[in-house]
Formats: sequence, C-alpha cells, structure tokens
Amino acid sequence: MSTCGRTGERFERAAQVSPIGHRPARARGGERMGVVTTLREAAASIPDGALLTFGGFQLNRAPMALVFELIRQGRRDLRVVSLPNPLPLDLLVAAGSVGEADFGFLGFQYEDGFVVAPSVKRAIEGGALRFCERDVYEIVQALRAGAQGVPFLPAPGGEGSDYARMNRTPVVNDPATGASILIAPAVRPDVALVHAQIADRKGNLRVDDPYAEDLLSRASLRVIASAERLVDRL
Repeated sequence: MSTCGRTGERFERAAQVSPIGHRPARARGGERMGVVTTLREAAASIPDGALLTFGGFQLNRAPMALVFELIRQGRRDLRVVSLPNPLPLDLLVAAGSVGEADFGFLGFQYEDGFVVAPSVKRAIEGGALRFCERDVYEIVQALRAGAQGVPFLPAPGGEGSDYARMNRTPVVNDPATGASILIAPAVRPDVALVHAQIADRKGNLRVDDPYAEDLLSRASLRVIASAERLVDRL
C-alpha cells in the first residue's frame, strides 16, 4: 500500500503530504556553464533545495560520481523524484542531503529477491524524511506532463481503492464518461542527473541501455550528464 507522509512517533501515524510539485530552486552563481565542465563545477551549480531526478535503473548506470560529489560538497534539503533507482536516493539520504523524496518502488533487486533501501527506510521510521511513496506509473505520467508542458495527465488504476485518499492524488471526472479518474499533476525537476557510455563536446549522449533518460531530460529544466568516454562528435 502506498503512503504519503512524514513519520511521527509511530510509523503508522504518518502525516499526509502531497506529492512533490515544482518549486524552482535558485541557481548557484548564474553564469552559464560550458557544455563540458568538471565534476566539481557541475555539482556546484546545483543549489540546496533543488528538485532532482536520476537516470539509470536499479543498480545499472546510476550517475554515482555526481551523487558522491553532491555529498562531498555538503548539499542539503534536496528534493528527489525517483523512478525505480534506489542507490542515488539511498546514499543522499544517508548523507543527510535530502529533505523530501517522491518515489515508487525503492528496493535493491537481487537474484534471490530484493531489499528495501536501508537508509531511506531508517529515515522514514525515524521521522527524518518527508516522503511520498506512490505508483511508478503516476510518477511517469507526472514527468510526461512536465515534458509536454501540460498541467496534468490521467493516471488511472487506483480508482475504487484507498490509494487516492492515502496519497492525496487528485481525482477528477472524466469529461467523456463522467467516471472518476486519478490525475498526476506535472512535475518539472530542476536538474536531471544521468550517466552515459559516450558523450561528445556538444552535449550529445549515447546510452546503450536507455530506460527513461529521454523522458527525464525533456521534463527537467537542466540536464547534467557524466560519461565513460568523451569524443569530439557523435
């Protein structure tokens, strides 16, 4: 069952909060970075309180060099919207860098099962993290709405259950049928952090195993990418 809230004295008494919406963070500095920059400068351009999202899937191709640099620089009060990609969020939470998290499935998958992200679990149980756990499809639709520049998109599937009440998911009447339908308000992250196998000096990326990088890049106001190899032109 999905739950949105901030833990109090008991985990079951989570106070209701809404999924993370877009509140533009104030950029650090203000000068435009070059297309190619250092890891340190790239992370330094992300302010405290920024809304982030991460490329990759599960333990594959997460932008960990950028995540570690954010931790080294002592970033605080970050807000995160996460598809099933637990490692970046779990380490940032462990470092005390995250104030709010909006996520779907958050487990480390192994051949013999999965383990819930331990730092996120402890932070929620200890009341240290403001969070919203919701259906991954709803997060995808929220990002699609942000990418398309529309205020929301339908996210059907939880009608008739406690899902909308628990998650404060908006419900509207379908203008075609009159039936109730869940919607996902648009989310536009300040920065998408992605990792690619190859990048060129103009900012083009080649990702051999894409998951949602195209969607995250279109939905976000900025994209910062790390790469295994830099070439002159793709």
